[in-house]
Amino acid sequence: MCNCNQTKTESFGTAVVNVVKDAIGGKPIKASQVVLSQRLTACSHCERLKRYYSGMPDGVAIIGGDKCLECGCRVKLKASVASQHCPLGKWDDTHENA
Repeated sequence: MCNCNQTKTESFGTAVVNVVKDAIGGKPIKASQVVLSQRLTACSHCERLKRYYSGMPDGVAIIGGDKCLECGCRVKLKASVASQHCPLGKWDDTHENA
């Protein structure tokens, strides 16, 4: 899980370091389509999701501007990175992302 006490800049920096480590170690950088779909579905029902367009009902597909109010990240981007985690533990994808 993330360290939500970090600033957005620190959190982004940590994410970049993790992606570089994964690339060097031969691990996948991008989440698989299955994992990405599962993550976005979980986020689309989350009470901490801030929709870019207000009034969107729960369960509607995530768009690029949608944001997590827990960590401040853009959900679609964060969900697409294999090494990232939901700060609320809602991504049940501890299995391999390949």
